[in-house]
Amino acid sequence: MQLKFIGILGLIFVLTANNAQAQTAPTKDLKPALAEQAMSLNTLIAQVWSGGYWEDNDRRGHIRFIVTTQGFERVTNQLFVQWIEQIDGTDKTRLLEQASITEVNDLFYVFGVPQCIGSPQCTNSRLALTHTYTYETSNLNIHLTGVGSYKTSFDQ
Repeated sequence: MQLKFIGILGLIFVLTANNAQAQTAPTKDLKPALAEQAMSLNTLIAQVWSGGYWEDNDRRGHIRFIVTTQGFERVTNQLFVQWIEQIDGTDKTRLLEQASITEVNDLFYVFGVPQCIGSPQCTNSRLALTHTYTYETSNLNIHLTGVGSYKTSFDQ
């Protein structure tokens, strides 16, 4: 009976080791420039959501929310919103402006990406929050008021 148990543990170890190798292998298949970009990504980034749209005079583009994660036993998240500009006449974009949502970034919350409310433009969104220490839940309403600016309010 002892030999079977050790054999199963060995099989689990081999499968786990092979699985770990399989997860790191895809960068070998990428073109060198793409592989370099993938390796240089910020490892704190946990989630990204792009969508909606904005217009400001003759400029236009879409919104991107970025959620980062820090910590080990008491994980906290940080939220950033970016205004990505579409360069006219091309398929290129550029980061025009970025804002840190300090109302949650300076505290101890965990969350996912905000959910758009109302219009497809996504100028209004709601972020479901859980406090890391008290486990109290609340919502943060985010209203994008223009390129690089926003207002917030909490729901309990």
